[in-house]
Amino acid sequence: FEANTEYFWYHPSMFEKAGIDVERITGLRSSRLIYLDDRLENIEAGASRGWQTIHVTDAPAAARLLASRFGW
Repeated sequence: FEANTEYFWYHPSMFEKAGIDVERITGLRSSRLIYLDDRLENIEAGASRGWQTIHVTDAPAAARLLASRFGW
C-alpha cells in the first residue's frame, strides 16, 4: 500500500481524539507510549500529550534508535 498524500489532510483535533483512544484502549499512561511518525506536526502533537516521540525520516535509522534507546 502506498498512500497518496494528496488525499490526506491533518487537523489537530483528529490527533487529539486518536490519542485519547490509544491511551484508553492500551491502558498506558501517556509517558509510557512511544510514537513514531514521519510528519513533524504529528510528532509535535504526540509530544504535547506527553508521549515519547521519534521523528522517522529513515526507517533503518529509526530501528537503530529504538534498539539503542530501548535495548530492542
